[in-house]
Amino acid sequence: MAPTDARASRGPGGSPGGPPGGGGGGGADELLDQIVFRWDGMNAGGTTGFGPVAWSGGGIDVDELFHVAGPMLRASGEEVRPALIRLQSETDAMLIRRIPWTDPGGGASTVCHALVGPAGLLDPMTCLGLHAWRWRGSQVDLGRVRGEALDRIPESVLVESRDAGLRALDADLARAEVELGGAVAELLRRPGGRFMFLDEDADRALPVLWGLYGMFGDLLARRWSFATHDTAESTHLNFVFVGRWAGAAGPNTDRHRSDPRERLGDAADSIAGRLVAHHLRGVAAGDGDYAVCSRLAEARRHLPDASFLACARAALAALDRDKARGPRTEDRPRRAPADPPVRRTEPVRRTEPARLGDAELLAVLRDPGYSYADTQVLVRKAARRFPGWTPAQQCAFRDLVIDEEYFLARPVAEEWIPAAERGADAAALHDWAVGPLLDHRGDPGAADRLGALLLRFATRTEPEGRAVLREIVALERPGLPERVWRELVRAAIPPPVHVTPHPEQPKPQPNPQPQPHPKSKPKSKPQAPPTRTTVPVRTAAAPHAKDGWLAFAFLGAALVLLVILVVVVIAAS
Repeated sequence: MAPTDARASRGPGGSPGGPPGGGGGGGADELLDQIVFRWDGMNAGGTTGFGPVAWSGGGIDVDELFHVAGPMLRASGEEVRPALIRLQSETDAMLIRRIPWTDPGGGASTVCHALVGPAGLLDPMTCLGLHAWRWRGSQVDLGRVRGEALDRIPESVLVESRDAGLRALDADLARAEVELGGAVAELLRRPGGRFMFLDEDADRALPVLWGLYGMFGDLLARRWSFATHDTAESTHLNFVFVGRWAGAAGPNTDRHRSDPRERLGDAADSIAGRLVAHHLRGVAAGDGDYAVCSRLAEARRHLPDASFLACARAALAALDRDKARGPRTEDRPRRAPADPPVRRTEPVRRTEPARLGDAELLAVLRDPGYSYADTQVLVRKAARRFPGWTPAQQCAFRDLVIDEEYFLARPVAEEWIPAAERGADAAALHDWAVGPLLDHRGDPGAADRLGALLLRFATRTEPEGRAVLREIVALERPGLPERVWRELVRAAIPPPVHVTPHPEQPKPQPNPQPQPHPKSKPKSKPQAPPTRTTVPVRTAAAPHAKDGWLAFAFLGAALVLLVILVVVVIAAS
């Protein structure tokens, strides 16, 4: 899902389970570790050969990291080229710069300088922005350094270099338009696949990766692990670029080989070319427009059972409509008219939300003067940082969402947003930021506050509140505690209505018992047999007692006439 130049919501797909993005820490500056890998007569394992030779003191397991990354660290022969490599586990990421090097014996080899840290800090955007490797502290004598001699790198040190690198990639995107179109088409055909793209000139991998991430964000099923040049068929890499094809694809892999300059002439090629045109138009305008990823995320949400290609077709139709009516302002930060006036004139100044620290981002989200669309841009940025946050940071964001009522009351500028769409946005936010963290670590306060908020939504007359409640309770796992469900059910069931009889209406009286039919002559006081059960006549339908007496009189008259008739017949015979 998922979706601002380094930047508000690069890839705002919104599916929170995808890779985080944005870096930019707030509060305490987090630290990243360094490792140097090369051939050495005495590496970290106490052996001669290629391996880790220097590292920082962060307590990282350099041998384990080498075991995972080893095949991608070594290269030889004519295929030795500089490369940027990103690997990701469930919680951590490693960014590696691999360059050609001549070992002490005069042989062609490589030397690698790596950064290791939380995946939320070394997100794909940050890693691509650091491609020039010019951050403060990067100038290490890679051929001589040894042992625990490297410093840990503060997160803030990387920000300036990252943003400069992303600006360079933006400027380079148009040059790679053809290759980007071919790569997008492959992703539309196989959204869950692994790819090896041909890059004969070794200068298209970075802009293509940057374009793919800007358009798809965290919507893909695979992690953003890549190598800008490699021949390794490792399952740890989902995107690999090579200078030439070297034999057949490796066995037991699902990697697809593609020359992104070639076209198959199918629907994927046509849709990909038009999506790329929309994306490049937004980048060239310099307004941080990531409408392609936003529209793809919306299509995936509204067409959950459709193929990725069908979602792309729906997103393209929406983008064409947006273009016809002018810029889709809801995809870029802007100010909406607010009453009373707020302090700032732009939501994130011209330094984009990605440059905001985590604490700063939460402070901006608390500002009620930002428009609903701007708030959603910032929420998408938070979604991509969320997996890398500490539990305390995640709970702070959960509390912010509840306190701000899912940002439902934020002003809408220029374009009306239906209540159903706001409800869907709130449910998506609840699904990853609130529901999984209710009663976290024995904190019942969040659930109680959420319960009170949902009860207010249930009793309000505004359609937005009811839409939010309806969407949240319809989630497969809303995470609501039992006591919240009880309150919602109690609010949904009206109290019992006690009906009192009309003051002028008398109580119904029981009807008289019917008399048995005489077999011969009438008796003055007929008695029913003691074992026979008598049934009242229309008790429930008789509203007045006099109706029963009329029925009794009518029945008596009929019996008298019957007796007279019998007597006359007997006399005549």
